Amino acid sequence: MKKIIALFMVLVFSLSLCACGNTLEKMEKDAISIEFESLFQEYSDNAAAAEIKYKDQPLKFTATVATIDSFRFEFWVDTTIRSGFITVKMDKKDLANLIKGKTYTFVAYYDGDLFYDAVVIE
Repeated sequence: MKKIIALFMVLVFSLSLCACGNTLEKMEKDAISIEFESLFQEYSDNAAAAEIKYKDQPLKFTATVATIDSFRFEFWVDTTIRSGFITVKMDKKDLANLIKGKTYTFVAYYDGDLFYDAVVIE
């Protein structure tokens, strides 16, 4: 019985490792391309509806890195709805590869205030 349980645990662990490789591909494939003007307008018009629409959805956007620290970077937006720095939380290893002033395309999640779990795709 112990061997069966051990084999089952190894199988479950192996399957979960296989699934990890598809996470970025799936995130990029499912991403909704956004323009900041539209995104901020939707949140301004009806934050509840925007949260329902974008919650747990990966968003694809292009931004120029303005500042970088150990757990996030920021970029500047200037729209009719909102102007200022936008915070993006990202894995430290990925942050280490960013260059201030360079423009990248990202996929990330958005909670109405900041982006998180961002990855560079271009």
